Amino acid sequence: MSFVPAIMAMGGNAGIQTSTMTVRGLATGQLQAGEIGWAMVAAVVLSAGLGAIIPLLFRSMGVDPAVASGPLITTLNDALSLVLYFSIAVAMLQRWG
Repeated sequence: MSFVPAIMAMGGNAGIQTSTMTVRGLATGQLQAGEIGWAMVAAVVLSAGLGAIIPLLFRSMGVDPAVASGPLITTLNDALSLVLYFSIAVAMLQRWG
């Protein structure tokens, strides 16, 4: 039951940020109807997964998850999000070049 507020906040935060980027892309003409930012979808899913798994992993190792999780999750999210973004961009360019 304690995860309910976190899940609601995460979903709302991800949704409003994605919506903002999509509306901006449509307004500037950089995004057309029918296109989707797959990198953003993958990054949000990955970030949520890491945010749930890493504290559990630390606890099982006997490390205080409250102290160790934040910096590691932030670093991993940044690095992996960039890898996802560029990987998806390369795949799209190779396919539709």
